Amino acid sequence: MLPEILGPDGPWIFVSWPALVLGAALGIICTVLSAFRPAARAGKVSPVEAIASVSGGSTKKKTIRGKSTKWMPIEAAIAFRQIGMRKRSFLLTAVSLSFGILLLLSFSPLTNFIQLGLRNNADLGDVYAAMPVGQSSFSDAQLSSMKSIAGVASVSAQRITQVKATFRYDLLGSNYRENKASWKSVAKDNNGMIQTQTPSTMVGMSNENIRNLKADVLYGSMDPAKLNSENGIILMLNMMSKSSVNVGDLRPGNTIQVQGKNMKIGAIVMANTALQYYAGNTFISFYTTNQVFQQFSAARPNMAALTLHSGVNGNNVYTTLKRQLSTVPKVQVGNQQLAKQLSGRISLVSNILFYGFIAIILLIGVLNIINTIGTNVLVRTREIGLLRAGGMTIKQVRNMLVYESACYGVLALGIGLVVGLPLERFFYRNMVQLTFGVPWSLPWVLMIVVSVVTIAAVFLSLVSPLKQMRQMEITRAVTIE
Repeated sequence: MLPEILGPDGPWIFVSWPALVLGAALGIICTVLSAFRPAARAGKVSPVEAIASVSGGSTKKKTIRGKSTKWMPIEAAIAFRQIGMRKRSFLLTAVSLSFGILLLLSFSPLTNFIQLGLRNNADLGDVYAAMPVGQSSFSDAQLSSMKSIAGVASVSAQRITQVKATFRYDLLGSNYRENKASWKSVAKDNNGMIQTQTPSTMVGMSNENIRNLKADVLYGSMDPAKLNSENGIILMLNMMSKSSVNVGDLRPGNTIQVQGKNMKIGAIVMANTALQYYAGNTFISFYTTNQVFQQFSAARPNMAALTLHSGVNGNNVYTTLKRQLSTVPKVQVGNQQLAKQLSGRISLVSNILFYGFIAIILLIGVLNIINTIGTNVLVRTREIGLLRAGGMTIKQVRNMLVYESACYGVLALGIGLVVGLPLERFFYRNMVQLTFGVPWSLPWVLMIVVSVVTIAAVFLSLVSPLKQMRQMEITRAVTIE
């Protein structure tokens, strides 16, 4: 006996054949439509894109670290995709490439320090004669007799006197507001000027001798006519001194007060060690023309620097000069020709030594770049072979590797400069700036050299691997593990 639910009084089920046919048709249509869009997208993806897993055509944009690759050439997109898949290896390689840049920037202040220490910056010619400052001077006849000595090419007569000079306290940078030797804070008066009881040294020179200082210029220019018209001076950087402050933050256009008169800085030059030693304890030192000098002192020349012709023996000139001035009291005669020659030879040797050392550092960095990137390309022979099998030309392979190498170079430069420049600045300020007074500035030449060498090395590293890739058959490349 059938259950009641299936009996005559149970529910009835009605089947509509048209509805079944329509539902089946709609299902088939929906299935076809759902597959049509992915199929259309897949049809627009090239074999190269499929192998490299990089989107192209009208497909949805792929992003790597938030950057879209759709607008890039396919070679660049693949390169960025591969870098994104090997982030750790990419970062380690770039860091290793940056070591050469770090070493170069770190050792640069040391080479500057040694070069400045060996630099012959004495403005005393080959042979010189000097009188005590403020006590006596040379007559015109004595200067004329110096010029007549055999072998003398020129005589530079200099007027040296001591004056009271100061300048505004706020012209000193925060790093210079301490005495260089005692590290005591520099005081200022009620007018905002630096307080000092130590006299400064003023050197009066001819226009020709002023122009001869151009080799020592750091800022500004040597223009005697402008110095005369503007009541100008040429400020000398200070060396280590018990009473001096570092004037490295002053610039052309600033003014200093000399005996109550405002004088405009026309240029800033390197320190003259011998001149400062001769002048004794001094606050600041500066050059000016004879015309400006005469506003403050009527002193005659008390120093004469003799420059000799090439090949002339300085001892003979020294002996003659000393004999001529034998009756002059308190005169000091010196021969620094040998010292200048020795300084030049030592400077040459040190240049070869330290710039050679820097060249070796650069060479090590270049070889490291070539070896690292070259090896990285060779170990990917199978991957590149698959890309070529998928339709990528050797030109596209080359472009892809160029994009990758450019990324290595840019990141290595970024790391090297970001870390290296603060180190270079720290070493420079604690070695060169505090000792010689030469202010720090961005080493643009060094940065350009480092950038050019790094970029050149990155692209040179591709020459050998690309040559091997070009000669290798695709079928062989894809079988290499």
